[in-house]
Amino acid sequence: MAKLNDSDQWWERGRVLGVGSYGVVYEARPLPDDPISLILPPLMAVKSFISKDSLDREKQFLSIFKDDHPNIIGYYGCSDFNIFLEYASGGDLKKTCGGLSEMEVSEYVKGILLGLKDIHQLGLVHCDIKPENILLTGDGVPKIADFGLAMKAGVINGTDGRRGTPEYMAPEVITHGVYNWPCDIWALGCTVLKMLTGQKKVWEGFPTNKDIKNFVAKHDVVPIIPDGLSFEAKDFLQRCLVRDFWNRWNVESLLSHPFVLRKTKEFNS
Repeated sequence: MAKLNDSDQWWERGRVLGVGSYGVVYEARPLPDDPISLILPPLMAVKSFISKDSLDREKQFLSIFKDDHPNIIGYYGCSDFNIFLEYASGGDLKKTCGGLSEMEVSEYVKGILLGLKDIHQLGLVHCDIKPENILLTGDGVPKIADFGLAMKAGVINGTDGRRGTPEYMAPEVITHGVYNWPCDIWALGCTVLKMLTGQKKVWEGFPTNKDIKNFVAKHDVVPIIPDGLSFEAKDFLQRCLVRDFWNRWNVESLLSHPFVLRKTKEFNS
């Protein structure tokens, strides 16, 4: 992790990569005549925050990953209201949803699970797994990004609002504010469902986030798993999308699931 100056004099801002409630993500390049350019990559992403509190929260969790993890976005340091991150030239998974074979999806899922394994072993919960927060390198390696909502596992948060994106929120998060590793597994199941089907929403027919949360809270339902998927794909989703979070499979079990392990054989229909 580099020690960065609290000024904009050592780097230049490029094009906009994304916009969110936290601020804006840009391309960033260290200036070639600055010594920092010798230890930083020539192209990075800079996440510019509106709130110092939001920056501090994300920095707190990103800095925990001391060693480079192949499936977690790299963190180079921060200055002022900016966090400097690994540049993922492949964009995010949202752009590929629906255009992937089951074999391709299984490869992405393996990488996401390996990233989640490290996150969970550190006693953390990401809290916002979704296609937009899975970035891809130029050669297609998935990287978990955006730790702005992450927290320590085991939290029951009834006063600070529910963290996450309602479409991907686990039932126990919506109803009781329980944050533990199973809520990331539910969100992963929703993400994989969209990757496999290309459907615009996990929960169809609900125009607002409030409608989604009310429906999930009041009914004993899970997202619909289409019949057209292979047995392995449907079974994987069924292990993730379990209402009772104690019966959801964990990362280690899912890494051993046939949907993740199969590489050369054709998927059964």
